[in-house]
This record gives sequence, structure tokens and C-alpha cells, in this order.
Amino acid sequence: MMAALTTGVPVVTTSGPLTESIWMESNAVALPQAGNPAAIAGEVVRFAEDAARRADYGARGRRLYDEQFALCVTLSRLRR
Repeated sequence: MMAALTTGVPVVTTSGPLTESIWMESNAVALPQAGNPAAIAGEVVRFAEDAARRADYGARGRRLYDEQFALCVTLSRLRR
């Protein structure tokens, strides 16, 4: 997940009871419902067919990575 985010690759993962709120609130990854293979496949197809959507999600993912997961952010949080 982090490798995809940092390189601007759009991500399809699932949402369910254990999904952390950051993924839902960020709107940086596609989150079809867990246990619904058709919805998951549908998201993948939508990305495959829509270059602008891929670019948009890739940029949002990169932004999320930079703001929440980059090494400098992690180190700053650990130093508090």
C-alpha cells in the first residue's frame, strides 16, 4: 500500500469493520465493500478505463502519503 501511494499508483482495497477511518476520510483509495468481489472488480475496471480517474486517485494517494506516512512525518511523531 505505501509503495503504491508514494509512487502515485491508484489503490483499490476493501472497506469493512476493521478499516481505519483515515482511508475513508482521505478519499485517496477506492474502497469497495469487503466480501463483494463484483464491486472490487468493478473498481479495477473503472480505473483501467479512466486515465483521469487513475491520475486523480494517484495524486490523492501521493498527497496522503506525504501528509501522513512520509519518513519525516513519522520521525516527527516519534520525537514528540
